[in-house]
Amino acid sequence: MTTEAAATPRTKFCHCCQTHHPVENFSADRTRPDGLRRRCRHCDNANRAARYWSPERVARRMTKRGKATAVMVERTKNQIARLQRLIDARSLQPQEHA
Repeated sequence: MTTEAAATPRTKFCHCCQTHHPVENFSADRTRPDGLRRRCRHCDNANRAARYWSPERVARRMTKRGKATAVMVERTKNQIARLQRLIDARSLQPQEHA
């Protein structure tokens, strides 16, 4: 390895936010040829939060516990919509991951 190659950090393209990031911003994935996930950690976290707070999952959990009232479901849907707008707004902006 030459000193020039060692000085430039390796980068990888995130398929979610469509930008290049240092490889340190990607989690390991042994099934991939390069050993790294396709999405950066920031996008992975946003995706995981969106799935966790999906309306279907929240409604299912509330009805299992017997706590589902119309007011609670509506309030939760509003919170989920606000979170989704935040995630969408962040994914549209080019991210500078540290």
